[in-house]
This record gives sequence, C-alpha cells and structure tokens, in this order.
Amino acid sequence: MMRYPKFRPVPWDGALIFLIISLSILFAARISGGFSAARFPGLSGDAGRTPEQWAVVYIDGVEADRVFLSSGDQSGGEAGFKASAELSGGKPEARIYQNNGYQIQAAFRPDGVQVIHADCPTQICVHTGRIAHTGQVIVCLPSRIVIRLEAGQDQNKNQTNSAEPDIILG
Repeated sequence: MMRYPKFRPVPWDGALIFLIISLSILFAARISGGFSAARFPGLSGDAGRTPEQWAVVYIDGVEADRVFLSSGDQSGGEAGFKASAELSGGKPEARIYQNNGYQIQAAFRPDGVQVIHADCPTQICVHTGRIAHTGQVIVCLPSRIVIRLEAGQDQNKNQTNSAEPDIILG
C-alpha cells in the first residue's frame, strides 16, 4: 500500500489565499464598474424621474384617467395631451376609482402616486406604497385597476403620420 505525503500548512498559505481573494474582489469590482450612482441609478434619489411624468389609470385595461405629475417645473402639461388634471404646488390630490364592486382612493402628488385606501380584501395596492419612477405600477387585482407612471412624450410622437413609415424593411 502506497503512502501519500502529508501536507501541512505553512504561513505563506494563508497569505496566498488572502491575496487571491483580494485580487478576485478587486477584479470583479473593476469589471462591473464599481458601485457608483452612475452605474446603479437606484442609489440616487432622482433615478427614473423625468421632467414630465404622467400617472395613467387603467380600468379593465382601458385608459380611464391621466394625471400630469409635475416634477418641479410648474409649466403645466404638454401640448399634445388634454390632461384631466395637472398638479401644482406640491398639494396631493385624492381621486376615487370604482370597478368590479371595489373602490380605491389614490393620492396624486408631484413626487409620485400612492393608493391610500382600498376596500379590496388583499390590500396589495395599498401595501405597494408610493411609486415615483417611470414604469412603476400599482395594481389592484380584485378591482382590475392599474396605475402606471409613464414618461412624457413630445407631441409629434403621439400623432400618427401616414407619410412616415412605421418600419423599413431592407
């Protein structure tokens, strides 16, 4: 039977392991670009905010209401939309929406939207809290109401122009 030599740790083994782990962490941070607000926009407070933002309320998949959320410039809405409301002065505006036998109350402020009361059994829409970034949604499944934040678009993008093709095939 053949005997294998016993390996015993030497002081340099610990230093070598520490060096390998340190270099791998530094290499991984270098490749990923580090942890900065530019790389991870969620670290800054204004991430996802656009100068013009709309809160759009959908009931059963159909747009029912559109509220302009101003973000500091009190210039009003865009020319291409007829907004049902424009918020100014930072005052919250509460609105009530009903569908499917349930009722929710949403508070619209220039810094976001929040469902403050709902009589649905799950209360998920209330527990979602305030949304402030473009693309975020609040969903109330029992009442089939969705509140979504959408970025402002210029007037030309909203109008269809038959002279311009939608897609070009080469």
